[in-house]
Amino acid sequence: EIDDIGGYTVYGIIERAEIVRAENLLPLGLAKGAKLLRDIKKDQLISCDKVKLDESLFMLVLRGLQDRFG
Repeated sequence: EIDDIGGYTVYGIIERAEIVRAENLLPLGLAKGAKLLRDIKKDQLISCDKVKLDESLFMLVLRGLQDRFG
């Protein structure tokens, strides 16, 4: 399970929105509580298809609205 911002299992970098969308990268704000579906290497970028997101996160609702309305 991925911990929260400032934890020990994940860190974030800033990337342009078009690259994040094109590569389906996991936003750091949605990483808390996500479970990896496969092994990843240290410092490897995590795409959304490599995790099961915590469906109870309110941030996930907000992200859905952002994606829907631009």
